[in-house]
Amino acid sequence: METITLDRRPSDRSDRSGDRRSVGRAPDRAPGGPAGSGLLADPPPPLVPLLLTEVAAHLRCTRRSVERQVAGGHLHVVHIGRAVRVERRELDRYLAALRDLEVVGGIGGSGGSRAGGGDAG
Repeated sequence: METITLDRRPSDRSDRSGDRRSVGRAPDRAPGGPAGSGLLADPPPPLVPLLLTEVAAHLRCTRRSVERQVAGGHLHVVHIGRAVRVERRELDRYLAALRDLEVVGGIGGSGGSRAGGGDAG
């Protein structure tokens, strides 16, 4: 009989406990899938609401700009106690609305001129 030895480093000890627990356990199956199909379930999409700073980072703007959109009613938020969060689907809706504005006539309307910013003569 042949003996096989594995050369394990001391840092691999943490991996051994995970190996022992997974021995003999069947992987989780996709719900509703045929029995014995062998397909693993896809992880669910993240449903964690975003912080205003995370929304600002996603939009590449400042947190204050996001707060102005919330105050103007353009971006809807969820209050969890005193915490303010934005759901991902709401952020997607907001971005789609911005895209629609760009297609219709641009953001800001009149070609970028500001009120009161005309030529002073």
